[in-house]
Amino acid sequence: MTGMVILISFGCEAPIAPEATEESAKPVAASWELATGGSMNVDTQIPDCDGGLYNFSFGCSCPTAMHFDGGGGCHCDNNGEGLDCYVEESQSGGSGDPTGPGGGSNDPHDITRKEYTVGLVCDAVERGGPATCTVAAVGTNITGVEWLASVPDIPQSVPGPSGALSWGGKMARTSGMQATVVVSEGPTTHTVFGEIFVGDPTRSWSTNQSFSAGGPGVLDNCAGGSVGGGVGLVADKDGCSIDNTRLVDDAYNQGWTAAAATGPNAGLWYVSNPTTKMNIRSQVNKKYRPDGWKNTVPAVPPISGACAAAYSPNAVPQMNNYGINTICDATTQFGAFYSYAWSHEAQHISLLQPVATNSAHDLYKEWGKLVETTEGALDAAAETRKDDILADVRAAALGNHNGNSQNWLFWYYTPFALPTVNQWTLSTVTTPH
Repeated sequence: MTGMVILISFGCEAPIAPEATEESAKPVAASWELATGGSMNVDTQIPDCDGGLYNFSFGCSCPTAMHFDGGGGCHCDNNGEGLDCYVEESQSGGSGDPTGPGGGSNDPHDITRKEYTVGLVCDAVERGGPATCTVAAVGTNITGVEWLASVPDIPQSVPGPSGALSWGGKMARTSGMQATVVVSEGPTTHTVFGEIFVGDPTRSWSTNQSFSAGGPGVLDNCAGGSVGGGVGLVADKDGCSIDNTRLVDDAYNQGWTAAAATGPNAGLWYVSNPTTKMNIRSQVNKKYRPDGWKNTVPAVPPISGACAAAYSPNAVPQMNNYGINTICDATTQFGAFYSYAWSHEAQHISLLQPVATNSAHDLYKEWGKLVETTEGALDAAAETRKDDILADVRAAALGNHNGNSQNWLFWYYTPFALPTVNQWTLSTVTTPH
C-alpha cells in the first residue's frame, strides 16, 4: 500500500455537556515535524465531552521525515510509506456518570487504544494499458472519496469520480494520484497519495533495425541509385521513393498512431503502435553492376575488336559497363573503381550505425516521452523528434565525404551525352567526395 496514513480516533462516549462545546471536544494538540527518520511521542490533554479531560499519548515512528498535523493524523513525508502510529487515551475529571459529566470513568488508567490505516493501492502498467488506483482501509469505514490526478510537466489536474473507491483508465504517463478520504472514525478527513507508474512498451526499436549491403535490385528506384548519376547510395530498403532518399520506411505513412488516454490521463495524447523500421542497405548504382542494363556493342574500334576477340568464335552478345571492363578490356581501372564504390557505401553504414542504435536515438522510447493535449500537437512533436534523430544519423553517414575527389579511367556507355552517343568510350569518371 502506498501513501499510507495512520489516522487516530478520538471519540465521545457520552453526550456533550452543556458547558462543553463541539469544538472543545476535538483534539487540540500542537503540530510537530520530525526532519529525519525516527520516533516521536507527544503527551497532551484536551477537554472531553462533558468538561473533564482526556489524557493522550501519541507515538509515531517512520523511516523518513514525518509530521503530526495536530488534528489526529501522523504522516510520513515519503508518501506515508512505513508509518506506524498509535494513540493511548485515558479519562479523568467529571462526575463518572455514564450519562453525565466524565463520560463514566474517573480512572486515569482506563486506557483505550485505537488504530487504523487508509491508503492507495495503484497499478503499474505499460503505456497505453489500463491501470487503476483503489482506496484501501483497515480498521475503519470509508464514507466518501474525492479524487485528483496530475502528471509531471503537464499543467493540468484531472478530477475523478466522486465517491468511487477505485479510479483508472488507459494511461499515457506516470501520474500522481491523490484521494481525499472521509472515514467513519474521527478525525474524519485525510488526504492520501499514490502513483500509477507507466513504463515503456516492451516493443524495441533495436529489433526493428538492420544494416547490410543490398542485393540485386535493392534501392534501384531511389534517387541517387540506378535512376541517378551517383556511384551508389545508402537508404532504407523499404522507405526510399524514386524522388526522395529515406532512412526509414515511412515514406508513405507517418509510422505511428496517435491515441487518446482516459481516466486519470484524460485529455492527453500519446504515441501508440509505432510501425517505423530502419533497414539500412548500401548499394552501387546499377549501371556499374553485373546485372546492369545491356546494349549492343557497336562496330566502333577499338572496343568492338576487343569484345570480338574475347568472345571468338562466338558472336558478341549485348554488354554492359561491367562486362565491357571485365571481359572485353580488363586492363582498365574499373575493377578498382567497383571495389571502391562498394567499400565507400559500406563506410556510410559503419559510420551511421552506432549513431542510429545509440540509446539517445531510440525512436520508440523518444516517442514514448511525448505527451500532448491535442492530437495535432502530438503528431507535430512526433514528426519533429523523428526528423531530429534522422538528421543526426544522416550527418554521421556523411562522415567519409572529405572533399577529396578521385579519377578512374574505364569504358563507359553514354546513351545521350557528348562526344559520342550510344556507344562505349574510354572515359575518366570522377568520384567527388
